Amino acid sequence: MIHYATAVDAKDIARLLRSCGRIIVTAPAHSGKTTELIKYAEERYPNGRFAVVAQEEDHSYIIKLHWRIFNGITHADVCAARLLGKELEGEEINAPTLLTPESVMYRVFNPSTPVLCDVWNSLTEAQQGAIIKRRLFIAAVTTVGEKED
Repeated sequence: MIHYATAVDAKDIARLLRSCGRIIVTAPAHSGKTTELIKYAEERYPNGRFAVVAQEEDHSYIIKLHWRIFNGITHADVCAARLLGKELEGEEINAPTLLTPESVMYRVFNPSTPVLCDVWNSLTEAQQGAIIKRRLFIAAVTTVGEKED
């Protein structure tokens, strides 16, 4: 069974992801959806042992975000390092498997890999169905008012 919920901020998103099982959370733009989704994934499946469906232009952001979460590096740490001209240091990790909405229908990947989705409402019904059909679909987030097909 898939649960649907609406959140207002990052704290709400985090609570819903951790309490409802298979869930699709809708929240406002810039409310922390991607960050909370990756934090949740890292808690449940450490060191990148999960797949994320996201727009291709967001893949590098997700990889960097995952690295920072794994290494316990906050946004404040990033800002401080930039101001001081220092490089961020941390342990190298495995990046999660990254899929695009277009490739989710065709990409064959390990069936035991948990799947999370960062762009739910930008997927077609067929793409959404293919993801939900996977027994290891975990969670999805989407923006209020994001295009629905």
